[in-house]
Amino acid sequence: MSSRNVRVGDYVVIQRQCYTKLHKMTQRSMASLGKDQLELDNIIGKPFWTTYKMEGKGKRLFKLVECDGAESLAEQLIKDVTSGTDNRNIFDDNASQSLSKDEIVGLRDSGLSGQEIVGQLIENSKTFHDKTEYAQKKYLLKKEKKYFEYVTIRKPTLRLVSQIMFRQDPGKIMWLRMDTISQITTAAGIHTEGTYIVYESGCQGLSVASMLNYLGEDGNLIHIHPGNIPQKQAVLAMNFDPQHLSKLTSVNVYSLLRMLFQENKCEDDEPAKDNLAKKPRWEQETEKAARLLRNRKVDGLVIVAREYPASIVMALLPYLAVSRPVVVYSSVREPLLDLYLTLKSRGDVVGLRLTETWLRSHQVLPDRSHPDILMSGSGGYMLTGTLVQRRDTSII
Repeated sequence: MSSRNVRVGDYVVIQRQCYTKLHKMTQRSMASLGKDQLELDNIIGKPFWTTYKMEGKGKRLFKLVECDGAESLAEQLIKDVTSGTDNRNIFDDNASQSLSKDEIVGLRDSGLSGQEIVGQLIENSKTFHDKTEYAQKKYLLKKEKKYFEYVTIRKPTLRLVSQIMFRQDPGKIMWLRMDTISQITTAAGIHTEGTYIVYESGCQGLSVASMLNYLGEDGNLIHIHPGNIPQKQAVLAMNFDPQHLSKLTSVNVYSLLRMLFQENKCEDDEPAKDNLAKKPRWEQETEKAARLLRNRKVDGLVIVAREYPASIVMALLPYLAVSRPVVVYSSVREPLLDLYLTLKSRGDVVGLRLTETWLRSHQVLPDRSHPDILMSGSGGYMLTGTLVQRRDTSII
């Protein structure tokens, strides 16, 4: 298992209220949160889930000081403030704040804390004391998002990594949301000692990381990709230890199929160490994957591809064991419809289902619970089925 303390080379998740950012630690790490620059030297060797306060060192430059927990700016400032009875006499004419924009920026550049800056905004507001208590809390919560000065260093998890990648650019990961990833892993029936094939192209390694996360000591995962270098951003972000990463074998699809189909293939399952040492890493990985597929058929086949999936599924389906699932994901529906008809006509893939994943989050607050207005339109489409033994019609 990975360490509970932050180490150089680890990925960490920096959380500031609801905003999260993935960052790789170096000896002298600097991270940017909006326009703020954070020095992360102090967090090396400290446990994950530690909360730090941002203390100013210069213009928008902060160092992190360990503290017991985050303090709510709104709760501190609302204690001794009087409130009005209604907001009918308050007009939004941009004249209620006597401080100018340059003066407010100057307060922040001078190194004042967030609580002191918001306190100055309240003192120089002509209408704040006339607002209702609810309106005052709403105003302070809005300012707290801007001037919040506490961050929490979290350990990367599959949910956090997928949410960060989806927020940054969903097209880069084929609109693969966390709920879709959970459906893929469930449909694939992953167990700790199984051997699985995952073909992925264009998802930054999200599906690979999700399947590798559930494998145990005797499990194996063959990651097939179309290019020379596999996409492993999500795998690296999960901070897997070397022993766990040894269960992952990344190979090029053309190199693997060529080695499996060649006539003069090597029959020796364990080549000599001298010959193995002279071979490049990609060739060693390809031979390892070929040996796994020659010795036994896999327990699940997962395809997450930008390409047309039909030819990929037909090429890899012979290496899937009987009564094992096949799962194909695509961001669009039409390729899966064609694949559905192709597999249906074969007769050895049953239980075919084409589904669309849909998710809507909700805000849950006292007397203010409702669905979120903004949401993603679709989480992609998934085709699932089970391979069975083809019936020999010549016996009948």
